[in-house]
Amino acid sequence: MKKIYLVLTLIFTLVLVACTETEKTNPLPDLSGQDEVELSITEKIEFLNEIELDELYFDRVLMEQFAKFSMDYENQVDRNYGGGDTQQSMTSIKASLDYLSRSYIDLGANPSQTKMLQAIDKLDFEANVRSVNKIKSNNQTTYDQDDTFAFDINVSDSFLYIANKNLFLQYNGTFDLSIQQKGQAKKTVDAQYDMVREKPNTEEDQFTQADYDQIRQMLQQLTLDSFEIPSDFEEGEFEEELATFNDLVKIYQSGDLYTIRLHLTKAMIDDLIDLAVENFKLAYGQPTSEDQFEQFDEAIAALKAALKSFEIDFRIEILDKKVDRILFFAAGEFSDFDFDVEYDGMGEENQKLDLVVEKFGFILDFTPETPALPTASDLEAFVAVDSPQIQELFEQLQSLSNPSM
Repeated sequence: MKKIYLVLTLIFTLVLVACTETEKTNPLPDLSGQDEVELSITEKIEFLNEIELDELYFDRVLMEQFAKFSMDYENQVDRNYGGGDTQQSMTSIKASLDYLSRSYIDLGANPSQTKMLQAIDKLDFEANVRSVNKIKSNNQTTYDQDDTFAFDINVSDSFLYIANKNLFLQYNGTFDLSIQQKGQAKKTVDAQYDMVREKPNTEEDQFTQADYDQIRQMLQQLTLDSFEIPSDFEEGEFEEELATFNDLVKIYQSGDLYTIRLHLTKAMIDDLIDLAVENFKLAYGQPTSEDQFEQFDEAIAALKAALKSFEIDFRIEILDKKVDRILFFAAGEFSDFDFDVEYDGMGEENQKLDLVVEKFGFILDFTPETPALPTASDLEAFVAVDSPQIQELFEQLQSLSNPSM
């Protein structure tokens, strides 16, 4: 029983870490240009060097994560190797995600006083993946595959909560997965849970001293690399690199709060792509023919044309020369990408991609206010069970990996 709940804990944790994005506006706090601190490059690096980045240990941590994106991808390959040997394949992926979560740790003096919450407030995930592959040898079909995988997952108001060394699990949502081969349904998995509240039916501690020590060690190892000026640093040295650093990194002050901001825009990315292309061509020397870089240039042009918008906003908030919060946001649109590759008379490949990321990011707070947690009366509604209902879903998912269709 405990093993099952530990697996659930791990899965929730991985989901919280792996997912990250929602609405095309930046959810991070507004920064006023009037609050920007004017510093020289040397002063800016000296300021950063004074911050205690190598000691980030806190007893309480809250991470809020958000994600929202849609993707439509297709890859088609048509190869002719001669002698009747051919391959035709197609892979398509259509997916969308809308995700909100919270992860909270309040590490008390011992396991009994520790509280942990890992909550999924919203998870709407849809995906349709199709893989087609047909291979011929001597004009005879030797492999013919056409598989489709469909996912539709909707989860809300679900969490894992640890308090008083006990574990409480609430899950609410629907799970629909299916596999088709050549248009014929082969396997399906579906489950629906309506505010299921469970706890292990055991007297054993679900959060032990060993678990507590592992969490404490993890928090103690949270560090960031310090900003240091080289001992032989001189004004004018690495002028171009330092100028780029000065453009990208800004420092703001509002009262006692300082914000270090790294902000990347589409224009900056375009410049970085141009610089990378220039360096690549310099590394390979002068072209030996006019078309040596032709396909490469076409790919770069298609890439830049498809990048409609882009933004990365990374911040570190400093209070009393210590890290208070770390914030990250990304958004962008990469659409109408349509690129062909020819294989010297042996076939061709086409790739198409539309990707819209409305939000992708997190806010990591080292001095958070306590979020809403289940009360003692709330926990009384949790039913003690030997095995959680959701175990059946995992067993069905495991059956999908069974090679015998």
